[in-house]
Amino acid sequence: LFVCIHANANVKSTPYGTETYVLGLHKTDEQEEIAARENSVIELEENSKNTYQKITPEKLIARTMQLSAYLNQSISFASQIQKEFKKIGRKDRGVKQAGFVVLYKTTMPSVLIETGFLTNPTDNAFLKKSTNQQKMAQAIYNAFKRYNGSCNFISKKRSGGYR
Repeated sequence: LFVCIHANANVKSTPYGTETYVLGLHKTDEQEEIAARENSVIELEENSKNTYQKITPEKLIARTMQLSAYLNQSISFASQIQKEFKKIGRKDRGVKQAGFVVLYKTTMPSVLIETGFLTNPTDNAFLKKSTNQQKMAQAIYNAFKRYNGSCNFISKKRSGGYR
């Protein structure tokens, strides 16, 4: 399981809340812009030209098909994360798909978590407090426990462990 934790930003100060991404095609122009912004930091790395190539829609479709075995698991875990965030009073902006490089390069169930918007004064104040950071971390851990329990159930069921 691959987990990447981020804090979001926007040119406007009104968006707020949490969202969790899995690898997939961008469904909206906004998601495409977010992926482009996130992926642009890769160019700052040494040897980025040799290591990373631009993710074209064709490459993304091919990679998504290769990793389709992990997509349902990724969506399941992402959904658990969003449910846990709602329990602590965070706005649920949903589970979304985008072509983030960090998700594109994995070969396992993978999520990118946006914990809130630093450009929103209320989200920013929430995320700065260590008690709230602890709540967010606990929510992610609780989602992992629930996700891991469902995977163990599936594995045991397949192996004949449950009768």
